[in-house]
Amino acid sequence: MKQDLSNFTTHFDVGGKKFANIFQAYDHSIKTKTFCYFKIDQIWIDQVNSIVLSHEPDVGSLKNLIIKKLKHLRKTHNYLVLSYSGGTDTHTILKTAMENKIYIDEIFTELPGLIPNPMTDEEQILGLNYCKKYLGTLIGKITTQRWNMKDYDFLDVHEWWKNPAINLSTQIRYRPSYAIKLKELYDKIDGVVITGHDKPYLRYKNNKFYWWNRDGDSAEWMRTPNCFCFFFDPEICVTYAYLLKKTIFQNKLKYFKKVEDRYDFLWHLDRSETDRVYSAMGYDWQNKIDQYKFTFKPHTTTHYNYKNQQALKDFKLLGHSEIIEKIQKSMDEVWNQYKHYPYMVERDKNHVVKIVDRYTQMFELTENKMICRGHDV
Repeated sequence: MKQDLSNFTTHFDVGGKKFANIFQAYDHSIKTKTFCYFKIDQIWIDQVNSIVLSHEPDVGSLKNLIIKKLKHLRKTHNYLVLSYSGGTDTHTILKTAMENKIYIDEIFTELPGLIPNPMTDEEQILGLNYCKKYLGTLIGKITTQRWNMKDYDFLDVHEWWKNPAINLSTQIRYRPSYAIKLKELYDKIDGVVITGHDKPYLRYKNNKFYWWNRDGDSAEWMRTPNCFCFFFDPEICVTYAYLLKKTIFQNKLKYFKKVEDRYDFLWHLDRSETDRVYSAMGYDWQNKIDQYKFTFKPHTTTHYNYKNQQALKDFKLLGHSEIIEKIQKSMDEVWNQYKHYPYMVERDKNHVVKIVDRYTQMFELTENKMICRGHDV
């Protein structure tokens, strides 16, 4: 792969020492009594800080940027893979490519359940049906991945969650690492794997907007070779942030319950607002009838989303409840190792363990450019 400086790379930082795995970072944090930060690499920060907007972005200018970036990736890489879920982010990328006759060599789609299920697989089925219309013309091949019992062998590895070759996620989940699977499949390709990361997060404090991201959404991809997080391209990222700011401001900040809010409010929109806000941001839907199902996100941890809940049912149906027991044992061990230290782990009444989210540096949205202000704003 030709190196593209707009790849979004991050790390966990403990006293200046970098880690790709949060649990290794935790152990060093405990040993040195130093706080564990989640940081964006300086090369990306420098690029973002250098971008000066010449005009207020709108949907048209954002779409033009997406087309420009896709054409650039096509020109500079021999092989393009789109990691495609069928959700708004990757469908926007794919639809834009197809409408502008930009060839994608391969579509890769994870099917969430262990057993085919039209309800759980609905988003992916919709997406794959769209892809098939272009197969052989603008799409070279379609690859799907459905997990099987063999994919869970990693659960027998001692403290597997600390091994970056097995786990780069910040959560103990009921499905194997998607990023690790992409690494296995595409590590040697002469090209790039495009992912849909990520929708912009905004914080509002002291009458200022700040862009940020959290480790739970992007850490898994931080050291994945050949991975291009599309919406973290600096120019696209800045444009998205200002477009989102404009959308929020027009609604008089009603999505922020208090001045310190810093969550991804796109997941918490009222149903009446979902279509209007997503359209204002340039997102393309496959099927608007189903958009609410696919945009609702649990308030606690992804353990409770419909994909992981289906995985739990599938384990039982396949007679492999021991997988559930192994995952719960892993959660219990993580809890016992880190429960006495602040800002590391949480556990709910069902003993589901959640790793405390860490956020990146904050980037202030000034009049025409984003400026990194560090973590403490």
